[in-house]
Amino acid sequence: MKKIYILLFFIINSFALKAQFVKFWIIEPKAGLFALVNFYTTTEDFSNYRISVDGGVDTPLKSLPIFVGNINVKGRETIAFTYPMGKTDGSISLYLPGDTVNHIRGKLYDYCQWGSAGHQNEDSAEILGLWKKGTFINVAPPFSFKCDEWNFGVQCWQGVKLPIITMRFAYVSPWNNTFCIRNSGVSNMDISNGSICINGTCYDTLSKAPVEIVKGKFDIAKNDSLVLRVTTQKLDTVNGSLALFALTNQKSDTTSLLDFVQWGQGNQAYATLAHQKGIWDSLSFVTINHREDSLRYIGDFTRQQVGVNYWKSFNPTNIGLSQLVPKIVTVNPNPTTNYIYIQEENIVEFTICDLQGKVMLKSKSNEVLQSVSLIDLAPGIYMLTITDKNGRTGNQKIVKLAE
Repeated sequence: MKKIYILLFFIINSFALKAQFVKFWIIEPKAGLFALVNFYTTTEDFSNYRISVDGGVDTPLKSLPIFVGNINVKGRETIAFTYPMGKTDGSISLYLPGDTVNHIRGKLYDYCQWGSAGHQNEDSAEILGLWKKGTFINVAPPFSFKCDEWNFGVQCWQGVKLPIITMRFAYVSPWNNTFCIRNSGVSNMDISNGSICINGTCYDTLSKAPVEIVKGKFDIAKNDSLVLRVTTQKLDTVNGSLALFALTNQKSDTTSLLDFVQWGQGNQAYATLAHQKGIWDSLSFVTINHREDSLRYIGDFTRQQVGVNYWKSFNPTNIGLSQLVPKIVTVNPNPTTNYIYIQEENIVEFTICDLQGKVMLKSKSNEVLQSVSLIDLAPGIYMLTITDKNGRTGNQKIVKLAE
């Protein structure tokens, strides 16, 4: 009789695990960062989910520092946390809300290991169908989950050059003391507790810095922008710099540094830190030819397109604020399996690139853009970039799911 009950237990669990609606999405062990995705179509409270790194103590997610997003995660969106883990060899387990002391096998919800096999929860993960014993991710981090809620195991993980967050400066106008921060990530982000350094002077939180909001709000929606005007301390129109950090009091940490730009001359404050992170050459700078010139980012907001080569100086006399702010791109459905619909008007061009910047699809102006077929693309994450007739560009990440 006991054997029957045990058999029933595993049968019930195997059916329950046919679809897993909360999963690890991105893992950057070297930076101590990981993200979870909510495959539900409704908002899910992640507060009482728990993680265990290398089989250690279970830790509720509500006690971890949030790097991106909100603990109440909307459907098909993500949240990222900071937590120390094995940089080259480790494992991470996700547990359902429940027992906060003991590891209960039936509550193990997702599992991942890299560098080697044989980590503490490997046996439990195999019994529950989450991971095949002896397998591990053996590519360079960071890792990204490429499957849907119905698939598990090492075959669903790939090495990518994908940042956890893509919060960047979109333009800087030293002559009128304004700058724009663009969120091209996969979730909303409240940047109010981030740090900003203006011409080398740093402020612990952006909300307490000498800035006022021109457009937007500190809780920047995905694919939206925040325009700020510097009030008391002015932007230098000759030699200046801006550095943006995700976390308060982390101004010596490359993990927290989100973006950097300098103009007039090189090697200004925090240029060395930006160089260490690989987002700026400390000696390079954007040249301003005239006092009224502004600086505009012209890249696609991916990790590959950073540095002075993706900035240009221009005279904004005949350009309105709406043209400076990157365009918001609406795409549905996303994630998708076969088609996307671009709900924008006056598009003259669009491209879809993989995470390494390779162009996968491209279309010019006179083609109908009501729908775009992704049938020939492999499952994964792509970047859509559009340009409208006014020269404004916009970006949107697209997730192509397996059929």
